[in-house]
Amino acid sequence: PTAALLGEMRGRAVAVVGHEPWLSALAALLVTGSPRDASRFPLGRGGMLLLEGAPAPGTMVVAASFPPRALRRLGR
Repeated sequence: PTAALLGEMRGRAVAVVGHEPWLSALAALLVTGSPRDASRFPLGRGGMLLLEGAPAPGTMVVAASFPPRALRRLGR
């Protein structure tokens, strides 16, 4: 997660797709202000987090967390 990436996040809704541990570090940066808190946001393969708020360090909140198992059930 970098300042350049955050600068690209514009609009009412933004989707970010990627791999671990990068996504957990991004979530940590957006929620806590520090990417070092990544262990607080574990994402299994195919998991998803819904964050709300302005995309800036420490300004967002976790609105929902969907483990892969839940998303598979929704797909059925």
